[in-house]
Amino acid sequence: MWKYYAVAEDAHPWHDAAAPRYREQALYDLSSDPHELSTLIGLRSHREQAALPHERLARRITEAGEAEPVIEPAPEHDPGGQLMTDPAVRLGGPVPVRFGHQPPRTA
Repeated sequence: MWKYYAVAEDAHPWHDAAAPRYREQALYDLSSDPHELSTLIGLRSHREQAALPHERLARRITEAGEAEPVIEPAPEHDPGGQLMTDPAVRLGGPVPVRFGHQPPRTA
């Protein structure tokens, strides 16, 4: 089983239902990497494996009534090293939030 996704970097995640341009972000082989630790997107060895979900995503977006998107392929590279799948999350870290039932934090 495979997991593939692309991101619309210029679209607002809440206010924009679709975008004209996406970029491939991740491809995981869930059979051998169930914890999604190593993305295979952009590897020359997995370019063919990424082609099917790439086409399927574009078709699903148009079937939903949106304009046909441009999905940019991830830059090709050879194996070696862990790629960061979402740098904004991994580098920025989680931001603490207070839920309504929790008392305000005092310094």
